Amino acid sequence: MQSNLKSEHEIYFPWQDIQWERLISQMNSEKLPHALSLIGPSFIGKQNFAVSFANFILCSSPLKKAPCGKCKSCYLSRSGNHPDCVIIKPESKRKNINVDSIRILETFFSQTSQQGGWKIVIISPAESMNTNAANALLKTLEEPKEKTLIMLVCHDSSRLLITIKSRCQKLIFPVPDRSKVKFWLEKKLPDIQNINELIDHANGRPILAMNLTETDLIETRNEFNYLLDSLALNKTSPVDLAELYKTNDPELIIDWLYYKLVFEIKSKEKITSLNLSFRYMDKLFQSKRLIQSSANPNLQLIWEELFVNWKYLFATR
Repeated sequence: MQSNLKSEHEIYFPWQDIQWERLISQMNSEKLPHALSLIGPSFIGKQNFAVSFANFILCSSPLKKAPCGKCKSCYLSRSGNHPDCVIIKPESKRKNINVDSIRILETFFSQTSQQGGWKIVIISPAESMNTNAANALLKTLEEPKEKTLIMLVCHDSSRLLITIKSRCQKLIFPVPDRSKVKFWLEKKLPDIQNINELIDHANGRPILAMNLTETDLIETRNEFNYLLDSLALNKTSPVDLAELYKTNDPELIIDWLYYKLVFEIKSKEKITSLNLSFRYMDKLFQSKRLIQSSANPNLQLIWEELFVNWKYLFATR
C-alpha cells in the first residue's frame, strides 16, 4: 500500500530530506557504502525510501536528485521487474525470511548487471531473517562486489546480528516532526476533520495514519483503551480480556499496550509505581520478541499475564 501514498512528483516523503541528501552526497563523492541499514519505526516510509533510492541509482540518465522517469531502467523499475534489483521479504507477516531467499544473492551478485550499472538488493524487514539466513547474508556482506548495494529495512535493530549491523552504514529514520505529518496528511486527506486524533492514534507515524482511515482500528483502539481503564478499576476480568483479544494482531496489541503505558506514565495521575511501570515495559518488549520468534507461543497465556500485571500498576485505586 505504501507505494501508492506518494504523489507522482514525490520521489521520497517530505520528512526524509536529510536522509536523501546524505545518500545523494555520498553518491556524488563516490563514497556510497556497499550496505545500508535503514532503521526506524514501522509505517514511516523506509521501504518507499529504499525503493526510490534504488530507482535513482539504476536510472541511466538521472537528474540532480531524482531518476529521469523516462529511460528503460525507470520503466523497468516502475513495472517492478528491474533485473538488477531484488526485493526480499517474508512470504507472510508471521513468517521469517529463510536461508534459501538469501543464498540466491550469491548468484545474483556474481552475474553481470543486465543494464550495465548497479545491482541492488532490498531486504525488508531485515529482522525477520532467521539465524541461517542472517549468517548467509553475513558472508555476502563480508565479500562485497563493486557497484552493489544491499539495503536492510529494519523496524527493530535489536533483532539484527551485531556482526551484520557492524558491516552496514546506519541511516536513522525517526518518527517525523508532527507539523510535517499534519501538513502532509491535510493535503492527502482534505475531507478528514480529526487529523490530530488520527496522528495520535498512529503515534505520529504518517503511513499508519493513512492506513487507519481505511479501517475501523481507531474505534477498536478506543474500545481497547476503555477496557484497560476498566481493568485498572477492577471492572473487567484479565482472563475475559485475554479471550477477547487473542485473535487480534499480537504485535499491534503489544504496541497499543506500550503507548497506553507511556501515556499513563506521562500523565502521572493513575500509575502507582514507576518501578513497576518500567518493569512492565520490559515485559512488553520480552513478549513482543517472543511473539516475533518462531517459538509459536500461547497468546492466551501471554495476554492473561500482561492484563493481570496491568491491574497491579493501579492496585491502590
